[in-house]
Amino acid sequence: MSYALNALGIDVSHAQGRRVSGADERQYLFRVTDMHAFLVGSFGPPDESVENPDGASGSVNVFSTGARRTGPYGERTWWRIEKPALERNTQVAAIVRRRKDGRVCGSR
Repeated sequence: MSYALNALGIDVSHAQGRRVSGADERQYLFRVTDMHAFLVGSFGPPDESVENPDGASGSVNVFSTGARRTGPYGERTWWRIEKPALERNTQVAAIVRRRKDGRVCGSR
């Protein structure tokens, strides 16, 4: 998420929490709780929040991380759990895949 925000020009270097420096000399948050606090502090609370894909609706944006489908522990969660659940959910109008820079790279 930090990578996508940095690529979009949203600087996370001033965010509270644990950060690391990348090879590109940008700052990256690596704790989910720190990212959540940064997003809410910067943009306000979400319009809608879901805890699992079954509760999603409308268009869902999915950012590519460049990860392969299968990792050292088997098939990754996105392909095994989230993607099939979103595809079964009749409330999801579209699944929009985006590159790290935010550009659309595919959709359902």
